[in-house]
Amino acid sequence: FIGSGIPRDVVFAHKIGIDITDKVYLDAGIVFYDSRPYLIVVMTKGKNEKQSQSIMKDISEKIFNYIKNYDE
Repeated sequence: FIGSGIPRDVVFAHKIGIDITDKVYLDAGIVFYDSRPYLIVVMTKGKNEKQSQSIMKDISEKIFNYIKNYDE
């Protein structure tokens, strides 16, 4: 889910939670990006698995690009 929005060479530790009955999908993890590691948690409700994956990928990509391009 979230990992699909992060480059493959970036270390990412995470845990996925799924409740198919209530259509709840959750992914939470730590992205070990260079000297800027960060936590990310995304949850969807009422979407199917494919929709949830797409939403989580989009959010994850946006956050990663923000962290990558952030200029202190």
